[in-house]
Amino acid sequence: MSLRTSIAGVAVATLAVGLTVAVSPLTASPAAAAEISCSTAASSGSGPFYPGPDASIAYDRAFSRSFPLPGLDTHIPQGVATWRNWDGKGHNMFLMASYHPGQNARIYGIAPGGGLVGTVEIADTHAGGIAVVGNWIYVQHTSTSIRKYRTSDIRRGMNHRRGYLYVASVGTPRTVYGASFMTASGNYLFSGKFNEDDRDRMYAYRVNRNGSLTTLRNGGYEVPKKTQGVAVLGDRFLFSTSYGRGDRGNIYVVKRGYSSLDTARLRCFRAPSMNEGMTIYGNYVYVVFEGGSYEYRSDSQNPITHAHRGDLSKLRI
Repeated sequence: MSLRTSIAGVAVATLAVGLTVAVSPLTASPAAAAEISCSTAASSGSGPFYPGPDASIAYDRAFSRSFPLPGLDTHIPQGVATWRNWDGKGHNMFLMASYHPGQNARIYGIAPGGGLVGTVEIADTHAGGIAVVGNWIYVQHTSTSIRKYRTSDIRRGMNHRRGYLYVASVGTPRTVYGASFMTASGNYLFSGKFNEDDRDRMYAYRVNRNGSLTTLRNGGYEVPKKTQGVAVLGDRFLFSTSYGRGDRGNIYVVKRGYSSLDTARLRCFRAPSMNEGMTIYGNYVYVVFEGGSYEYRSDSQNPITHAHRGDLSKLRI
């Protein structure tokens, strides 16, 4: 039983050489595009540090096993974020958002070296994305809207020791083009739409002091089909793509500045199944998986129970 204690218009713009101009977001998915070839060369047998079949040599060389994923017996992992100096004392943590259909979602606080720091409950959501920017934490509300939470409220919940504290969001969810996955970079939030059949779009948003979002770059960024997670670096995007318990996923490394993935400099290689959100911490990218949760562990290709850590120096184009 958990103890529940409650605590408590879309501005769209485009950025062009520092000039902000009002525009309208896209309302339809792009047309179907050609398939992108991804490396599937793998050694025989199981993955070297994860259960199930080997994904690819490229994946196994870049990634290794990291911290255990909490809550797998009751909730399904989705988004993951990095919260630096979360307690004001110089400590950092990962935030992993997980869902259980028809129940409150949860945000788990995880120490970088592993170990559960705390847990809060939030209103029911698929929790496909989570990001931390300044004094705000953003979580998917629906596939096209985002909730915001005060870091002070989430911090209080993480320090709570008598059951899971329920934390309420602030204001009305912000309507966006897509909120299936998200991440943060500096003072910006990146959020996009999952599309099983075709490539889709991701937009960047400037986070204002009051937590409101201003959309940047008209048209956004094209993202691969089946994108579940994204990580942002100064020179490249990393995408985590997957769909279905019987199919393995992919990792994309894409040089920034492209107008279309067809003309972009990129590399792609196969990953284990059911890979979800991504986040950057130090010189590594961390990926979480839903395949080891109660819902999928019996029949997923790779029932993974730990996050995986990718060396960024090995994830270049």
